[in-house]
Amino acid sequence: RHPVKLRSPSTNGMALFDYENNKNYRIFIACEDKKVYAFTKEGNTIKGWRFNKTDHIVSSKIQHFRVNEKDYIVFTDKLKTYILDRKGNVRISLTEHFPNSGNNNFVLENKIPESDPRLVTTDTTGMIYFIYFNGKVEKLRIKKFSPDHFFDFQDVDGDQFKDFIFVDNYHVEVIKQNKSTIFSHDFNQKINVRPIYFHFSQTDRKIGIVSSLTNEIFLFNSDGTLYKGFPFHGKTLFSIGYFKKSNNKFNLIVGGEDNFLYNYSVQ
Repeated sequence: RHPVKLRSPSTNGMALFDYENNKNYRIFIACEDKKVYAFTKEGNTIKGWRFNKTDHIVSSKIQHFRVNEKDYIVFTDKLKTYILDRKGNVRISLTEHFPNSGNNNFVLENKIPESDPRLVTTDTTGMIYFIYFNGKVEKLRIKKFSPDHFFDFQDVDGDQFKDFIFVDNYHVEVIKQNKSTIFSHDFNQKINVRPIYFHFSQTDRKIGIVSSLTNEIFLFNSDGTLYKGFPFHGKTLFSIGYFKKSNNKFNLIVGGEDNFLYNYSVQ
């Protein structure tokens, strides 16, 4: 069946889900006709998929979450969040809708003592929204950010609670849920790439930032200090790992200028 000819030009990237971890993959893609299409891995349309259409074009990532043995397919257009079941039926109707920030996805926070499971994201001003699986919506204002900000929700300091990460223009800021700042940093040029995260152990967490305009990559410790030796030259997202398990140093791989790949040794 592949390649599959779409009925309308696509408006976002393909999403691939494996509900039962048995390689019975499902492929989802949104198109200009405001419909979201579902295919089997062979390229056949899924006959049981019943979703009609969105109010506006979907350019965001389509995501899948499983909470309490239930599946949730989540995506947004510019003004509305859609939360569906496997067949495309509305699983959750929200009490409030908002203009979703274009650069950011939803992050799942599983049940903690202070909260039931919830999805976390931001609107175009950086307002943080918490979406619960009963449809309730809460919001939190830390400060205002530009519509182009990057947002994530990760445990940066290893205390088992997720923190708010904002990257906006020249600035990165990591903030705890009680609104106290863990660290902030200003760059010489605008940051236009999402931050990346590295978990070396339960408490050793680091944040990677790419400054493609200055051809530099930064690796921040959880307290905001730069890891020794950084910044390095590079202008793409990078990965850190071992080429061999017997190595006592990490390898950092990053793309640079003139289409070169760089391999740095990191102690």
